Amino acid sequence: MVFVINKKKYDTNKMELVSNKFRYEYKVSHPIFGGLTHVTCDTGLYKSEKGNWLVVFDGYGRAVTEKEAQDMLLKHDYKAYEKQFGKLEEA
Repeated sequence: MVFVINKKKYDTNKMELVSNKFRYEYKVSHPIFGGLTHVTCDTGLYKSEKGNWLVVFDGYGRAVTEKEAQDMLLKHDYKAYEKQFGKLEEA
């Protein structure tokens, strides 16, 4: 899939799939019910060769910062975190 975000082309066929082991939460506003949170299962976190990050969910793409990507991986897929950023310290 190709997404154009902030005048950058994110092509998931050319990006590394870092993890698909988490859920991405986002808010959907509804004119009657107000803000609702929608949770999706089909989520992929991708990294480009230039170090840009992309979350793909329900056919949509959202660029995220490296810090956001780290937080997602620490919370849901620590093994993928260690592969990208190095081993975590033992407690």
